[in-house]
Amino acid sequence: MLIATFQGVSHDILYSRLGSTWARWNEHIIFNIERCLWGVLAIGSIYYGMQFKDIIEALPKVVCYACGSFCSFSFFHNGGYGMAFNYRKYGTINLKYWSYTSTTDTARISLDFQSRLWWFLLLGIPFIITGQFVIKID
Repeated sequence: MLIATFQGVSHDILYSRLGSTWARWNEHIIFNIERCLWGVLAIGSIYYGMQFKDIIEALPKVVCYACGSFCSFSFFHNGGYGMAFNYRKYGTINLKYWSYTSTTDTARISLDFQSRLWWFLLLGIPFIITGQFVIKID
């Protein structure tokens, strides 16, 4: 979740410095590649040094965590973006800006604050909690 928040802040800085006209293509392609690489790195670090049997045992837990992270990402990412955007624009940090929704977003899928919150509460948290109990540890 920290990565999502920091990415939101870094994307605001990038956008504020370069603007939406810096590329002729949708910049979200780069953002999505970056997120996929972070996911591969996280999953790879979990499985590093494990035997095949252990990997198969851990797979349900990893799937739960991955689904939970996917459903929670937008809440933290856009919250971080909103905080950075409003700090840059108004010079103040206030948690009410966490609910900021961009009016100029070029992403193919863009969720408003309520949708992001419901995805986080109803899907993100339950998947992450479920991941704690998927594998029986002896």
